[in-house]
Amino acid sequence: MHTIINNHIFRTKIVNTPEKIQQGMMGAIFDETFDSMLFVFPKKMEDPQAYNESNIYGDMQYESVTKERNKYHCFWMKNCIIPLDMIFIKNNIIQEVHHSCEPCLIENNCKSYCGFADYVLEVAGGTCKNYGIGIGNIVTFRK
Repeated sequence: MHTIINNHIFRTKIVNTPEKIQQGMMGAIFDETFDSMLFVFPKKMEDPQAYNESNIYGDMQYESVTKERNKYHCFWMKNCIIPLDMIFIKNNIIQEVHHSCEPCLIENNCKSYCGFADYVLEVAGGTCKNYGIGIGNIVTFRK
């Protein structure tokens, strides 16, 4: 899958179950198969298969989704290997960007990065500044 912002194409890995969302980029690095990770929040946390790759293309049915989407989500950098930019996306428009979020090792010493979002895209720290990605940019998804 690909995510496109400002004519830059990211190779995107999707995480869409509570377990994968919780794991995120902990202990992982980007490689030749992906340079971004897209967090797709389930309709209901007890229904982790409610959203899959086919649900994020084209015209989304936002009015049909429940409270888990378009919600205030917070992320932290526990056990991450590299700094990350966190991009909060609502209705395919960037709402918030947290730049170069530093990894942390101690759970009670991790800063939270929050925003309202349907999706959160993580990319390597510094990517947003390098490509001029910011609030108000349109995000598209392609197979």
